[in-house]
Parts: sequence; C-alpha cells; structure tokens
Amino acid sequence: MKKAFTMIELIFVIVIIGVLAAIAIPKLSATRDDAKISSTLANLKQLTFDCVSFYSARGENDWVSAKVSDITDVPLYSNSNCSSQATSTTLANNSYYICNDSNYIVKIDANKTHLTVSKNNLNNSQIAKGLYNSKVFKALSNSIRIGGINVKR
Repeated sequence: MKKAFTMIELIFVIVIIGVLAAIAIPKLSATRDDAKISSTLANLKQLTFDCVSFYSARGENDWVSAKVSDITDVPLYSNSNCSSQATSTTLANNSYYICNDSNYIVKIDANKTHLTVSKNNLNNSQIAKGLYNSKVFKALSNSIRIGGINVKR
C-alpha cells in the first residue's frame, strides 16, 4: 500500500492555493491603500485641531512665531519632494506638505488666521484619488479659520 499523494491530488491543492492567492492579494493591496488614506485624513484632522487649539489658547502673536514642533506632532514637510521634515520653522506664513511614499498629497498654506488645504493635482495615485473623494477631505479642503478676529493673549 502506497503512502504518497497522487499527481491529481497535488494539482488540486496547487489550484486551490492559486485561487486563494488571486483573491487575497488584491484585497490586501486595497486594505493597505485604505489604511494610508485613513492615516492621511487623521493627520489632516489632527493638524487642524492642533492649530485651532494653539491659536485659541495662545493668540495671534504666539501663533505667528511658534515652530511647527510646538504646535503639532503631525509629520509635515517643508518642500514638495518630501525630503526634509519641518520641525524648527514657523508654521504661520509658510507652506507645508503631508506626504505619502515620497510624494506630497496635501499642501497646507498657513497664514495669520487661516489654514488653506489643497490637493496635489499632479498626483494620480489610488491613495490620492481615494483621499480627494472622501467627504472629510472635501470638508477640510476649504480655507479654515483657526481663531477669532485678532485674538490677542
């Protein structure tokens, strides 16, 4: 009596594994993209919250002179090629970028009283498309007033 698998049994096992892999791999890729979209949205919401809180608590004078690292922990980049993370530059009156895979997805322009969020029109990745179609991004992609009129503390 033989104690081995037949060729037919081995082929069936290989076909079943192939079908499972063909189904699982695209699902894993889509899940990874969804996680990156969620992470970018969370960073954008956190940045907005941090800026509003800092401005409201400290006033316009401190806002204009505060460094990025004093206001938020969200990783922001000072250039569009995402090569240098901004920490010691002032947030107000500058442009910053939220990046993903060495490409910027969101540009943030900060001035004395507003944050302006805009998308990268050159980035056509799946992550960018998913982000730009989300309701949260559409709500945040306008100019956001970060404080009352001339808050002085």
